[in-house]
Amino acid sequence: MAKLPRIYKRLTEEFDLRKARDISSVSFVKVPGVVSSGVRDVIKVKNVTFANCSFAQQVFKGVEFHSCKFYNCVFNGAAFLECNFHDCVMVESVFYKTSFTACYLNPDSFIFDQWKWLRNFANVNAWLYWELFKNAKNMHQEKFAMKADRKFLLYKRYEHIFGRKRDVALFLRDAAFDWGLGCGYGVINSLVVTALMISMFAFMMVGRVQDSDETGVAGVLNILYYSVVSFTTVGYGDYLPMKDYLSLGVTIGFLLLSVIWGAIVTAIVVKRIVR
Repeated sequence: MAKLPRIYKRLTEEFDLRKARDISSVSFVKVPGVVSSGVRDVIKVKNVTFANCSFAQQVFKGVEFHSCKFYNCVFNGAAFLECNFHDCVMVESVFYKTSFTACYLNPDSFIFDQWKWLRNFANVNAWLYWELFKNAKNMHQEKFAMKADRKFLLYKRYEHIFGRKRDVALFLRDAAFDWGLGCGYGVINSLVVTALMISMFAFMMVGRVQDSDETGVAGVLNILYYSVVSFTTVGYGDYLPMKDYLSLGVTIGFLLLSVIWGAIVTAIVVKRIVR
Protein backbone atom coordinates (compact mmCIF):
# COMPACT_ATOMS: atom_id res chain seq x y z
CA MET A 1 0.00 0.00 0.00
CA ALA A 2 1.34 3.43 -0.95
CA LYS A 3 2.53 5.70 1.82
CA LEU A 4 1.15 9.18 2.25
CA PRO A 5 3.51 11.77 0.72
CA ARG A 6 5.80 13.46 3.21
CA ILE A 7 8.90 15.62 3.34
CA TYR A 8 11.95 13.37 3.21
CA LYS A 9 14.23 15.75 5.02
CA ARG A 10 14.59 16.77 8.62
CA LEU A 11 13.32 20.31 9.09
CA THR A 12 15.32 22.28 11.62
CA GLU A 13 14.59 25.88 10.62
CA GLU A 14 11.39 27.81 11.30
CA PHE A 15 9.76 30.57 9.29
CA ASP A 16 7.66 33.26 10.97
CA LEU A 17 4.73 34.34 8.81
CA ARG A 18 4.83 37.78 10.43
CA LYS A 19 8.18 38.38 8.73
CA ALA A 20 7.13 37.35 5.23
CA ARG A 21 6.97 40.83 3.70
CA ASP A 22 10.38 40.77 2.03
CA ILE A 23 10.48 37.05 1.24
CA SER A 24 9.55 35.59 -2.15
CA SER A 25 10.11 31.89 -1.46
CA VAL A 26 10.98 29.50 1.34
CA SER A 27 11.63 25.78 1.34
CA PHE A 28 12.24 22.96 3.82
CA VAL A 29 11.15 24.89 6.90
CA LYS A 30 8.61 24.51 9.68
CA VAL A 31 5.94 27.19 9.83
CA PRO A 32 4.79 27.76 13.43
CA GLY A 33 1.19 28.71 14.06
CA VAL A 34 0.22 32.34 14.47
CA VAL A 35 -2.85 33.99 15.93
CA SER A 36 -3.74 37.59 15.14
CA SER A 37 -4.89 39.73 18.05
CA GLY A 38 -7.67 41.48 16.11
CA VAL A 39 -8.75 43.22 12.93
CA ARG A 40 -5.87 45.70 13.10
CA ASP A 41 -3.38 42.89 13.54
CA VAL A 42 -4.24 40.83 10.46
CA ILE A 43 -1.21 38.89 9.28
CA LYS A 44 -0.78 39.31 5.52
CA VAL A 45 1.44 37.03 3.46
CA LYS A 46 1.79 38.08 -0.17
CA ASN A 47 3.41 36.45 -3.21
CA VAL A 48 5.36 33.86 -1.24
CA THR A 49 6.13 30.41 -2.63
CA PHE A 50 6.31 27.63 -0.03
CA ALA A 51 8.03 24.42 -1.14
CA ASN A 52 8.32 21.33 1.04
CA CYS A 53 7.26 23.23 4.15
CA SER A 54 5.45 21.85 7.17
CA PHE A 55 2.37 23.53 8.63
CA ALA A 56 1.45 20.35 10.50
CA GLN A 57 -0.20 20.38 13.93
CA GLN A 58 -0.29 24.19 14.04
CA VAL A 59 -3.10 26.72 14.53
CA PHE A 60 -3.39 29.72 12.23
CA LYS A 61 -5.93 32.43 12.95
CA GLY A 62 -6.51 35.69 11.13
CA VAL A 63 -3.93 35.09 8.38
CA GLU A 64 -4.44 36.39 4.84
CA PHE A 65 -2.54 34.66 2.04
CA HIS A 66 -2.46 36.58 -1.23
CA SER A 67 -1.18 34.96 -4.46
CA CYS A 68 0.82 32.39 -2.52
CA LYS A 69 1.86 29.00 -3.84
CA PHE A 70 2.31 25.82 -1.82
CA TYR A 71 4.24 22.94 -3.39
CA ASN A 72 4.52 19.55 -1.68
CA CYS A 73 3.72 21.04 1.71
CA VAL A 74 2.35 19.13 4.69
CA PHE A 75 -0.71 20.47 6.57
CA ASN A 76 -1.54 17.35 8.61
CA GLY A 77 -3.63 18.20 11.66
CA ALA A 78 -3.38 21.95 11.10
CA ALA A 79 -6.30 24.26 11.95
CA PHE A 80 -7.09 27.42 9.99
CA LEU A 81 -9.47 29.87 11.67
CA GLU A 82 -10.77 33.01 9.95
CA CYS A 83 -8.04 32.80 7.32
CA ASN A 84 -8.32 33.99 3.72
CA PHE A 85 -6.63 32.45 0.68
CA HIS A 86 -6.87 34.82 -2.28
CA ASP A 87 -5.60 33.52 -5.64
CA CYS A 88 -3.54 30.84 -3.93
CA VAL A 89 -2.50 27.46 -5.31
CA MET A 90 -1.82 24.25 -3.36
CA VAL A 91 -0.01 21.65 -5.47
CA GLU A 92 0.47 18.05 -4.35
CA SER A 93 0.21 19.05 -0.70
CA VAL A 94 -1.11 16.79 2.07
CA PHE A 95 -4.15 17.83 4.13
CA TYR A 96 -4.68 14.85 6.44
CA LYS A 97 -7.29 15.87 9.03
CA THR A 98 -6.77 19.57 8.37
CA SER A 99 -9.65 21.78 9.50
CA PHE A 100 -10.97 25.07 8.09
CA THR A 101 -13.32 27.34 10.02
CA ALA A 102 -14.73 30.65 8.74
CA CYS A 103 -12.15 30.74 5.94
CA TYR A 104 -12.29 32.09 2.41
CA LEU A 105 -10.86 29.33 0.21
CA ASN A 106 -11.75 28.28 -3.31
CA PRO A 107 -11.74 24.46 -3.70
CA ASP A 108 -10.25 24.97 -7.17
CA SER A 109 -7.06 26.13 -5.44
CA PHE A 110 -6.07 22.51 -4.83
CA ILE A 111 -4.19 20.68 -7.57
CA PHE A 112 -3.46 16.97 -7.33
CA ASP A 113 -2.20 14.21 -9.57
CA GLN A 114 -5.79 13.00 -9.64
CA TRP A 115 -5.31 9.32 -10.44
CA LYS A 116 -2.57 8.90 -7.82
CA TRP A 117 -4.73 10.44 -5.10
CA LEU A 118 -7.90 8.66 -6.21
CA ARG A 119 -6.09 5.33 -6.26
CA ASN A 120 -4.04 5.61 -3.07
CA PHE A 121 -5.28 8.42 -0.82
CA ALA A 122 -8.97 8.91 -1.61
CA ASN A 123 -9.86 8.96 2.10
CA VAL A 124 -7.45 11.84 2.78
CA ASN A 125 -8.88 14.09 0.10
CA ALA A 126 -12.44 13.06 0.94
CA TRP A 127 -11.75 14.51 4.41
CA LEU A 128 -10.25 17.65 2.86
CA TYR A 129 -13.18 18.40 0.58
CA TRP A 130 -15.72 17.58 3.28
CA GLU A 131 -14.03 20.20 5.49
CA LEU A 132 -14.10 22.67 2.62
CA PHE A 133 -17.78 21.92 2.00
CA LYS A 134 -18.72 22.53 5.65
CA ASN A 135 -16.65 25.71 5.76
CA ALA A 136 -18.22 27.08 2.56
CA LYS A 137 -21.74 26.22 3.73
CA ASN A 138 -21.21 27.99 7.05
CA MET A 139 -19.87 31.01 5.19
CA HIS A 140 -22.78 30.94 2.69
CA GLN A 141 -20.35 30.51 -0.20
CA GLU A 142 -22.69 28.38 -2.32
CA LYS A 143 -20.46 28.07 -5.40
CA PHE A 144 -17.51 26.95 -3.30
CA ALA A 145 -19.76 24.52 -1.42
CA MET A 146 -20.95 22.98 -4.68
CA LYS A 147 -17.40 22.52 -5.95
CA ALA A 148 -16.23 21.00 -2.68
CA ASP A 149 -19.24 18.68 -2.47
CA ARG A 150 -18.68 17.31 -5.98
CA LYS A 151 -15.00 16.68 -5.23
CA PHE A 152 -15.91 15.04 -1.92
CA LEU A 153 -18.32 12.68 -3.69
CA LEU A 154 -15.69 11.90 -6.33
CA TYR A 155 -13.06 10.86 -3.78
CA LYS A 156 -15.67 9.08 -1.65
CA ARG A 157 -16.68 7.05 -4.69
CA TYR A 158 -13.13 5.86 -5.27
CA GLU A 159 -12.75 5.16 -1.58
CA HIS A 160 -15.56 2.60 -2.04
CA ILE A 161 -13.59 0.70 -4.64
CA PHE A 162 -9.99 1.17 -3.47
CA GLY A 163 -10.53 1.38 0.30
CA ARG A 164 -10.49 -1.43 2.83
CA LYS A 165 -14.12 -2.35 2.19
CA ARG A 166 -14.32 -2.65 -1.55
CA ASP A 167 -17.88 -2.21 -2.72
CA VAL A 168 -18.30 -2.18 -6.50
CA ALA A 169 -22.08 -1.71 -6.24
CA LEU A 170 -21.68 1.53 -4.26
CA PHE A 171 -19.03 2.72 -6.71
CA LEU A 172 -21.34 2.15 -9.69
CA ARG A 173 -24.29 3.76 -7.91
CA ASP A 174 -22.28 6.88 -7.07
CA ALA A 175 -20.82 6.98 -10.59
CA ALA A 176 -24.34 6.97 -12.06
CA PHE A 177 -25.33 9.72 -9.62
CA ASP A 178 -22.37 11.79 -10.79
CA TRP A 179 -22.63 11.22 -14.53
CA GLY A 180 -26.41 11.32 -14.77
CA LEU A 181 -27.24 13.97 -12.19
CA GLY A 182 -24.00 15.89 -11.68
CA CYS A 183 -23.93 14.86 -8.01
CA GLY A 184 -27.24 16.61 -7.50
CA TYR A 185 -26.03 19.87 -9.04
CA GLY A 186 -26.02 19.05 -12.75
CA VAL A 187 -28.99 20.70 -14.43
CA ILE A 188 -27.28 20.24 -17.81
CA ASN A 189 -26.50 16.59 -17.00
CA SER A 190 -30.17 16.02 -16.23
CA LEU A 191 -31.30 17.69 -19.46
CA VAL A 192 -28.88 15.60 -21.53
CA VAL A 193 -30.06 12.36 -19.91
CA THR A 194 -33.68 13.44 -20.43
CA ALA A 195 -33.05 14.07 -24.13
CA LEU A 196 -31.36 10.67 -24.46
CA MET A 197 -34.27 8.93 -22.74
CA ILE A 198 -36.82 10.59 -25.03
CA SER A 199 -34.77 9.79 -28.14
CA MET A 200 -34.25 6.17 -27.10
CA PHE A 201 -37.96 5.68 -26.44
CA ALA A 202 -38.81 7.25 -29.79
CA PHE A 203 -36.37 4.88 -31.52
CA MET A 204 -37.91 1.85 -29.76
CA MET A 205 -41.42 2.94 -30.76
CA VAL A 206 -40.75 3.32 -34.49
CA GLY A 207 -43.48 1.35 -36.26
CA ARG A 208 -45.32 0.76 -32.99
CA VAL A 209 -47.47 3.91 -32.88
CA GLN A 210 -50.93 4.13 -34.45
CA ASP A 211 -51.61 6.75 -37.13
CA SER A 212 -47.93 7.58 -37.61
CA ASP A 213 -47.29 6.00 -40.98
CA GLU A 214 -45.58 9.04 -42.46
CA THR A 215 -41.99 8.59 -43.57
CA GLY A 216 -39.04 10.95 -43.60
CA VAL A 217 -38.94 14.07 -41.43
CA ALA A 218 -42.69 14.04 -40.78
CA GLY A 219 -42.57 10.49 -39.44
CA VAL A 220 -39.60 11.26 -37.19
CA LEU A 221 -41.34 14.34 -35.81
CA ASN A 222 -44.49 12.37 -35.11
CA ILE A 223 -42.59 9.73 -33.14
CA LEU A 224 -40.63 12.38 -31.20
CA TYR A 225 -43.87 14.21 -30.50
CA TYR A 226 -45.41 11.01 -29.13
CA SER A 227 -42.29 10.39 -27.04
CA VAL A 228 -42.33 13.89 -25.53
CA VAL A 229 -46.06 13.71 -24.80
CA SER A 230 -45.55 10.36 -23.10
CA PHE A 231 -42.54 11.58 -21.12
CA THR A 232 -44.39 14.61 -19.80
CA THR A 233 -47.38 12.36 -19.02
CA VAL A 234 -49.66 14.83 -20.84
CA GLY A 235 -51.16 12.09 -23.01
CA TYR A 236 -53.16 14.07 -25.61
CA GLY A 237 -54.31 10.83 -27.18
CA ASP A 238 -53.84 11.87 -30.83
CA TYR A 239 -51.15 9.16 -31.09
CA LEU A 240 -51.48 5.81 -29.34
CA PRO A 241 -49.25 2.74 -29.11
CA MET A 242 -50.12 -0.37 -31.06
CA LYS A 243 -52.26 -2.79 -29.05
CA ASP A 244 -49.62 -5.49 -28.68
CA TYR A 245 -47.89 -6.51 -25.48
CA LEU A 246 -44.46 -5.17 -26.44
CA SER A 247 -45.66 -1.70 -27.46
CA LEU A 248 -47.92 -1.34 -24.44
CA GLY A 249 -45.28 -2.70 -22.06
CA VAL A 250 -42.56 -0.34 -23.31
CA THR A 251 -44.93 2.63 -23.09
CA ILE A 252 -46.06 1.79 -19.55
CA GLY A 253 -42.47 1.30 -18.41
CA PHE A 254 -41.46 4.61 -19.97
CA LEU A 255 -44.35 6.42 -18.29
CA LEU A 256 -43.34 5.09 -14.87
CA LEU A 257 -39.70 5.96 -15.53
CA SER A 258 -40.64 9.49 -16.64
CA VAL A 259 -42.57 10.12 -13.41
CA ILE A 260 -39.60 9.02 -11.27
CA TRP A 261 -37.08 10.91 -13.37
CA GLY A 262 -39.23 14.06 -13.40
CA ALA A 263 -39.33 14.08 -9.59
CA ILE A 264 -35.54 13.68 -9.42
CA VAL A 265 -34.89 16.46 -11.95
CA THR A 266 -37.30 18.76 -10.13
CA ALA A 267 -35.35 18.21 -6.91
CA ILE A 268 -32.12 19.03 -8.77
CA VAL A 269 -33.50 22.29 -10.14
CA VAL A 270 -34.89 23.31 -6.78
CA LYS A 271 -31.53 22.55 -5.13
CA ARG A 272 -29.75 24.83 -7.59
CA ILE A 273 -32.23 27.72 -7.72
CA VAL A 274 -33.79 27.83 -4.26
CA ARG A 275 -31.28 28.50 -1.47
